[in-house]
Amino acid sequence: MATKNVYHDLMYHAEIEYLNEDTFLSLANAKGNSLKDFLQDISNILIKYKDREPRIVMAIYDPNYESIDIMYKVLSLI
Repeated sequence: MATKNVYHDLMYHAEIEYLNEDTFLSLANAKGNSLKDFLQDISNILIKYKDREPRIVMAIYDPNYESIDIMYKVLSLI
């Protein structure tokens, strides 16, 4: 999966899309060094934007190097 480098050196990265107040789409990102921390960060964001139709649009393991798509795994765990 081709992706740009992210601004952190953590092992997991996700992009979560949601509607902002002006009905445009905005992005939030979740990150973590362990799968547990990563899933908790995703959960926190989904709860924070629950009234704005949040959805995970990308989930990557080792985003700055191997960039392995783990979207299916993440969706099956949340």
